[in-house]
Amino acid sequence: MPSVSFVTKDPPEGRQHGIRQCSEPRFRGIGQGADILRGQRTASVRESDERAAVLNNADVRGFFAAVINPVARGLLRIGVSPDAVTLIGALGAWVSALAFFTTGHFLLGSFLVLFFVLSDLLDGTMARISGRSGPWGAFLDSVLDRMTDGILVGSVALYLAMHDKAWSAGAAIIALVAGQVVSYAKARGESVGLDASGGVGERAERLIVLLVGTFLTGFGVKYVLEISVWVLAALSLFTVGQRVLSARRSSKAQLAAAAGEQPE
Repeated sequence: MPSVSFVTKDPPEGRQHGIRQCSEPRFRGIGQGADILRGQRTASVRESDERAAVLNNADVRGFFAAVINPVARGLLRIGVSPDAVTLIGALGAWVSALAFFTTGHFLLGSFLVLFFVLSDLLDGTMARISGRSGPWGAFLDSVLDRMTDGILVGSVALYLAMHDKAWSAGAAIIALVAGQVVSYAKARGESVGLDASGGVGERAERLIVLLVGTFLTGFGVKYVLEISVWVLAALSLFTVGQRVLSARRSSKAQLAAAAGEQPE
């Protein structure tokens, strides 16, 4: 049977847990590819439900739904598309981080970044209401989220480097790279049929660590920004390790099943 290639979305990190992407994934077999696409369509309700579950609290989800649903319907009524909201949210977060984090205006920058990051809840709701959920929305979210994560952490790294805090700037760069690998590891695992999910530092957790650091720095708390990037680096590296081990266990289980043995 000829091989068929599909592009997958990043893990539910992206629009949930804040969290999706894979570079050049390939699926062997039409049946497996169809399963992946069905999974994309289900998960992609632009992941609004997942993102609203960041705090894993039904009351919080209900609050966001009550606030966001009327706004989503209003935007759809005047012809604004979910993709337009996705792009505006991403661009807003990029500009806010580059304009304010790099110049040390962390309080204003944090409020603006948080506002634009939460727009993911809005475009997800719009996609669900309008029936436009699908692989394209998941793909677009994944790509823009990866860029947003990189620009946010990169802006903090640039600020630290400009203020002669080389070690902390290095930690921020490690956090940036490892954060991208966290998302890639799961998507790449899925692309070859392995389970590389889970971990303590998914996208929502990483954003919380970073934004807590920038908020408190904006309020004048000393050293918290440096602490936050070191915690973020450690959290991201640990999560990469967890996902690699998860994929390894999944691979061993598959090999054992194929050989008719009990997995370890």
